[in-house]
Amino acid sequence: MQPRYYSISSSSVVTPRIAHLTVLVAPQALSQSTLEVIPGLATTYLLQSTKQFTVSESTFNTQHPSETIPIPPKGKIFAFTRRSKFKLPISATCPLIMIAAGTGLAPFRAFIQERARLKDSSRDIGQMILFFGCQHPRRDYIYADELREFEARLEGKLSIVNAFSRLDKEKKVHVQHKLMEHGQTVMDLIDQGANIYVCGRTDMARDVAKVVLELGVTLGQRSVSETESRLDSMRKARKWQEDVWG
Repeated sequence: MQPRYYSISSSSVVTPRIAHLTVLVAPQALSQSTLEVIPGLATTYLLQSTKQFTVSESTFNTQHPSETIPIPPKGKIFAFTRRSKFKLPISATCPLIMIAAGTGLAPFRAFIQERARLKDSSRDIGQMILFFGCQHPRRDYIYADELREFEARLEGKLSIVNAFSRLDKEKKVHVQHKLMEHGQTVMDLIDQGANIYVCGRTDMARDVAKVVLELGVTLGQRSVSETESRLDSMRKARKWQEDVWG
């Protein structure tokens, strides 16, 4: 079985001996006081290790009765880390455009933590804008309070733009729509040498790339081929990075 990889959602500068993970489990309510976890693999395994829920062995075996996923003993899990290429630029003053949906927020939480620590140390940091998409602000807006605190703490260096796809029954708003809405800001940051990071599902990343291409043509006043060439150069220079799945 292949290992399941997760993006670490904490900065090694801030918590060098502790790694935070941001994962999604799919609970279904059996009653007002009972939750059963819909069977999965690594995420269910991690959930059991937190001891926040009591997950019976039968929960693990619903889909595959002949197989048993061992419940981790005493909160310990079998895991390892590997070096990621999805990381902050060397220069702390480099602007960042971060685009995420759902648990794709994980690496950007770490990025913001690290930039906040640098600012607390009187270091100059670049402008950051985070486009984050989820269904509803009261349902799955993860780290909402923490992000608002960072936005205030960073005193104008961080802007958070939310896209909620289930807030209005008539209209679904996704991160690519917000990118278009804030197109001039995005292009200004790109012209200032910003790094673009995209984390989430593959189809979201594909739509984001289309929007940035359109912005380069309409606002950057370049031809399609010129804009495509510019974006390709950014990817080759690792100024455009993606961590996508699905």
